[in-house]
Amino acid sequence: MRNYLIFPILGVLLSLVFILAGCGGGTTGSGEAYSGSVLTVEYISGYYNGEYTDEVDAWQDADCDGDPTTNDPEFYSNHDAVIKISNRPRPNEEDKDLATDIVIEKYTIEYRISETDAPGAPVLSSRTVYKTIYLPVLEEGEDPEEHYIDLVDLDTKSEFRTQWEQGSYDPFQDLPVRYQVFYTFYGQNVFGKDVTITANINITIANYDYCE
Repeated sequence: MRNYLIFPILGVLLSLVFILAGCGGGTTGSGEAYSGSVLTVEYISGYYNGEYTDEVDAWQDADCDGDPTTNDPEFYSNHDAVIKISNRPRPNEEDKDLATDIVIEKYTIEYRISETDAPGAPVLSSRTVYKTIYLPVLEEGEDPEEHYIDLVDLDTKSEFRTQWEQGSYDPFQDLPVRYQVFYTFYGQNVFGKDVTITANINITIANYDYCE
């Protein structure tokens, strides 16, 4: 029978749950029975073309200056996210030496249409991304490292754009379309115990201008 140790942390645009799968008689103890780590998503934001932004551009402008004699298409690429996840010892004295390094092995992305938008907005496919993210135990006062992860890749932009241009959405829906993006990260601690972390971020998708 599997038992779980859960530490929920909620924020306006992010949430985290640390679940450590245990075995045997309980979720507390010492050594390999459980970890003294507390994981916190301290920051998450969209990142695109060197800027922190949650505005996702699904259409590329082929000619930014309108001059047919020049070749200056709009910057168009995957829209990333920057995330900072801290791995700190639990505050109680008896557990502070039991924190372990965590290795994330993959994460899933789910796009949910905002409740404030029409229910017929383009439906985007969930994704699984295999990426190793190393989360060492931090010392007191030490800041976590930034990690770059997928937010909306080119395939998902194309999926949105195709549905929009084909009219496969509620006719009362207008741009921008608001989504909540939910992440679930899967990994293990040094004892091979499963760890799950969740986070979410709000984004909008439209025909934004990223011409320079």
